[in-house]
Amino acid sequence: MKRVAAAAGLVAALAVSAGFASASPTQASKSVGPTKLTIWVGWSAGTELISFKKLIAEYAKKHPTVSIDVVGGINDDKIIAALRAGNAPDVVSSFQSNNVGVYCPSGGWIDLGPYLKRDHIDVNQLPAGPRYYTAYKGIRCALPLLADTYGLYYNKTLFKQAGIKAPPKTFSELVADAKKLTKKNADGTYKVLGYDPNALFYHGGAGVGTYGPLIGATYFDKAGKSNLARDPGWK
Repeated sequence: MKRVAAAAGLVAALAVSAGFASASPTQASKSVGPTKLTIWVGWSAGTELISFKKLIAEYAKKHPTVSIDVVGGINDDKIIAALRAGNAPDVVSSFQSNNVGVYCPSGGWIDLGPYLKRDHIDVNQLPAGPRYYTAYKGIRCALPLLADTYGLYYNKTLFKQAGIKAPPKTFSELVADAKKLTKKNADGTYKVLGYDPNALFYHGGAGVGTYGPLIGATYFDKAGKSNLARDPGWK
């Protein structure tokens, strides 16, 4: 099975890993001749993919012996399928950092530790959060590429009209305030939504991974068994 190097991030967490599975750090540093690399990324179009390709082009310009092909539109299903088939790319980026716990111990993503040590790269310069979710049980198989920051925005005018004096600090308060803020038209359709938790509303699709931990929901119990069907937090 071909292994790759990866980088991971939060939800969008993006992970990047590179594939030198067949060569040790010492051997890799002594390689000569043109080197062709393939990088898989999640972006399929738009300014993000364009910006990433510009960054790769800058690297390629400084390293003329390296030829890099960037392939967009990649998700974790494709990454896993490629690993199983043994035709994974050299470097991948994943928007699902919650899969790092699978990639690291399985060896699908190589241990970057020896390479970071060889090149004198101190991962402690990275924030503690991204460092945590891009490694698993001491294996540094990924590096963070990006992370999302969430915030609760609210309309002060609507809050004042509804008699709400401050933004909610708990989910119970959020639910209560949402009901006060919601208004309907005469035909029963919504005129104003106090809060839209629909999975199809912007980043609501990541609701399980985003809201679950905030409520205290746990994926596993103390015995290491799945807790999804028993933890009331998920309900």
